[in-house]
Amino acid sequence: MKWYKIFETEVEAKSAIGLMKSRGISLDNQDIVIFRTTSGFWALENKCPHQQLPLKGSNYIGNDKIECPFHFLSINLKTGVTGNSTYKPVKTFPIQIRNDGVFVEV
Repeated sequence: MKWYKIFETEVEAKSAIGLMKSRGISLDNQDIVIFRTTSGFWALENKCPHQQLPLKGSNYIGNDKIECPFHFLSINLKTGVTGNSTYKPVKTFPIQIRNDGVFVEV
């Protein structure tokens, strides 16, 4: 796994991703979506386990959970665990805010 700088500063990250919003990026052949909530930044594979549709644009439903915009499957941003036990968890990626930028490990 490798750390990638995705923003130069936390201020830049907050400017680029509004509160309760998301932004898609591609790193190391991975399609990733970054979410910003009141508790921080979260990175997930940009693919719902239900029908592999993108999670970018998901609705934040509270308690660090989002809801797939297509079929309303809930997904925990911290763990990737879904609200339906028949689906595997969504892959999550660690994010770090450092003095020299905002990084995600892929």
